[in-house]
Amino acid sequence: MKWAKRAKQEFKIATVDVDRMESFAQFDDGPGDSLMLSIIELFMSDSPKMIDGLKQASVSSNGPTIHKIAHSLKSSSSNIGATRLAKLCEDLEGQTDPESKSTKVDFKKASLTIEQEFTCVIRDLEIIKCLAEGRTAPRAS
Repeated sequence: MKWAKRAKQEFKIATVDVDRMESFAQFDDGPGDSLMLSIIELFMSDSPKMIDGLKQASVSSNGPTIHKIAHSLKSSSSNIGATRLAKLCEDLEGQTDPESKSTKVDFKKASLTIEQEFTCVIRDLEIIKCLAEGRTAPRAS
């Protein structure tokens, strides 16, 4: 699809696997019915709540809550092909596993790193969404 080529070449989308997002198009029934856009919208509406919850749990060093949120965000990120974000969440999930032998975890630092990557993922998803809808995509400032 033309939008995918532009996303990769012109916009240099790197935080989301554009080919994975494009593969969702095979399930579309026609104009106005886009699985990819639905997945993007679902991620963009649900994941900010997870990021907020992760930040709050990190402030209080609530390991079990961090573990649960990291697991959910890992799965959501993996679904859209945000592999770096998924890996950061997987690492945090492992560090907060009750059976983990991990030493002290800097929850605030891990949460900040995840939040920074998340911001980049959201920016790239917005570009993909605009391109797929035939709208002008925002440029980095």
